[in-house]
Amino acid sequence: SMAVLYHRRNFAIMLLCSIVGLYIVYVKGNGKLYSEFAISTVKSRSRYPSGMKISVIGDGRKEASMQIRSKRNRSRNIAIVSVLTEDFDESNVIKALSSLRCYALLHGYPLEIVRETPQWRQRCPQVDIMFRRHCIISYILPKYEWILVVDADVGVINPTRLIEEFIDDKYDLIFFDRF
Repeated sequence: SMAVLYHRRNFAIMLLCSIVGLYIVYVKGNGKLYSEFAISTVKSRSRYPSGMKISVIGDGRKEASMQIRSKRNRSRNIAIVSVLTEDFDESNVIKALSSLRCYALLHGYPLEIVRETPQWRQRCPQVDIMFRRHCIISYILPKYEWILVVDADVGVINPTRLIEEFIDDKYDLIFFDRF
C-alpha cells in the first residue's frame, strides 16, 4: 500500500511505501562531538576490533567500547523521526531507541519521537497508522531539508556511518529496506 504526500515548499510529490521499515525522505532544494558507545558485552578479547577499550563491569562480564568522533560537517539540515502510536510501550524497544538517541546526539541530528495524539488524528484522519504516520511526517518535513524516518525498533548498528552517505541529490525520495 502507498500514500502520496505533497510538500508545499517544493510541491514535490512523494510516494511512500508503508511496508518499508527504514527510509529517507527529503525535499530537494563544524562542531565536533565526542562520545563513547558501548559496542557489546562479550566474554573474550579476541572478538574485539583494534582500538576497542575493554572494561570489566560489576558482574564480571567484559564490556567493549570505542570512542567515536563525529566527522559530520553539519551543512545539511537532517533530522531523524520516529512516529509512535499513542499507546506504544517504549520499554519494548528501549535499546533501539537509546542507540538512536546516542547516534543523533553524537552527529548533531535533531531526533523527533512523535506520539500519535488526538490532535494528530484530527490533522491526519487516515484510519491506518501506516498512512497516518506519512501524513504526520508531511507536517514535520518543512522544518528540514531531509528526514530519516525509522520505526521505533530500528537500532543503530554502525554509529560511524552518516545519513549523508545515503543521500543522492538526484532523487526526492530514497527507500532503504531493513536487513
